[in-house]
Amino acid sequence: MEMHPNDVTQRPTVKGAVTEFIRANPHCYSNFDAKNEKGDAFHWLAEVSNPPDQTREGWTTNTFKPGDEVEITMGSAGNPEGNHRSEVMTHKHSWLLILATVGGSLATQFSFAQANNPTGYRLSVVGIAVKDYAKSQDFYGNKMGLHEAFKFSSQDGTRTTTYYQLSRGTFLEMQLATGDVKPGFTHVHLAVDDVNATISRLKQAGIPAAPRNGTTPGTVTEAGMAQPSNVRNSNIVEPDGLRLELNELIPESLTKKAADSWRDENVGYRLEVIGIAAKDFDASLKFYQNKLGLRVGFTINNDPKHPYLQLSRDTFLELGAAGGNQASGFTHVHLVVDDLNATLARLKQSGTPVTANTNEARIPGSVTVTSFSAPSQVYAAYITDPDNIRIELNQWVDSLPKRAAEAWK
Repeated sequence: MEMHPNDVTQRPTVKGAVTEFIRANPHCYSNFDAKNEKGDAFHWLAEVSNPPDQTREGWTTNTFKPGDEVEITMGSAGNPEGNHRSEVMTHKHSWLLILATVGGSLATQFSFAQANNPTGYRLSVVGIAVKDYAKSQDFYGNKMGLHEAFKFSSQDGTRTTTYYQLSRGTFLEMQLATGDVKPGFTHVHLAVDDVNATISRLKQAGIPAAPRNGTTPGTVTEAGMAQPSNVRNSNIVEPDGLRLELNELIPESLTKKAADSWRDENVGYRLEVIGIAAKDFDASLKFYQNKLGLRVGFTINNDPKHPYLQLSRDTFLELGAAGGNQASGFTHVHLVVDDLNATLARLKQSGTPVTANTNEARIPGSVTVTSFSAPSQVYAAYITDPDNIRIELNQWVDSLPKRAAEAWK
């Protein structure tokens, strides 16, 4: 379907079935599936007016239910962004909606990698370095409520590394920023079933081998045993020099033992996304797709320069371009929770300040209020840790990552 934003004579109609109706401030959202003239299925997102307006019209959370048939007649809003006003008919009610995107462009955004071949990478650990170890211990242990899985010290006793358990199989690795290790993200771990087989496949894909302690960008190091964590590991050094540590969790490994002893009543955050800003976006995308074998799970706003590369069924690498105020390197992580409002209430009760949802209000040691992120269709809040490390909390609804996970094969 092609529409011209300034042609007020166009009024096409779309019929479909509701998949989810989200009632939230400042706007509500309706997700629905529809088919085009060829019978191809597309998913749509409609931005609806605010809850008070709906209440005055007698609408409730249950006015739209999954499976309800809707008919949308769209007319141009007459603006260059291509938004279109739409009248939705269901249950003999009508409502005025604003469709953020129409036709093929949004449909492309929701076309997931159905033919994904699992690459065998599971995002398992994110590493950070902090300036004030005691302060960060208080933030992650007491404020966020993370369980300390294990910790160990360097041989000279000058550095302690603490592993906080986010969920059964994911961890936050924290060390003190010293010497050339600056505060911020340091590396990530990707768990694999067989590290030697993974290295062989990467070499066949054209990634040169490097010595055990090699740091040359675009290489993979030889495997070895990491102590005292007891994992068989290797390092992928990606084009910007970022370290992606491959881990094979043998039975004796500390992370495997911690996963086996996890209790479901522990506070849980599931590590879902690691964000990376690349100096040369095209070169990095080629490396991750052609060398590591990753597939694009989905893109944000149908922008090929903002892909989520799927590491496993429900973990992703969000790739963007460095530039302007965004330096290259690791940028942020996403942690998924089951109930975002309950998580925020718990953080507030533990003494974490809750701020307005703006970049300016993201002060160290705080969390923002909940908002709905229309591009990825998740509820989100943003934690800023004491060192300004950005952690995005997500609650999945009928979201792009959820759909990509369901499409994984």
